[in-house]
Amino acid sequence: MEEKTKIITVLLEDGKEIKIEATAFEELGSEERVAAIGLPNFSKISETIEIFANTISKTIEKVEPTKATIEFGFNIGADNSNNISAILVKGNASANLKISLEWQKK
Repeated sequence: MEEKTKIITVLLEDGKEIKIEATAFEELGSEERVAAIGLPNFSKISETIEIFANTISKTIEKVEPTKATIEFGFNIGADNSNNISAILVKGNASANLKISLEWQKK
């Protein structure tokens, strides 16, 4: 099954806009529809990443390795209403947002 994507504009916390590639949950509307609804806010994505990273961090702190590196990826998805979500992807899947976290014992 071929994954459909679309470039959408999202609003960052500082008011700046960026374009991102989003996986379409369903067929997306036109740019005119996006403008009428308003720009989706990227903070939903940021919050998801922060919650996931904090959970991983707590686990790393409990097991106390001398060094640890965690790499994970999210795909950004959008539905017909232009709501965006971060979807954690398999390790072997391509992600449009790849994050590496590293801890080292001092």
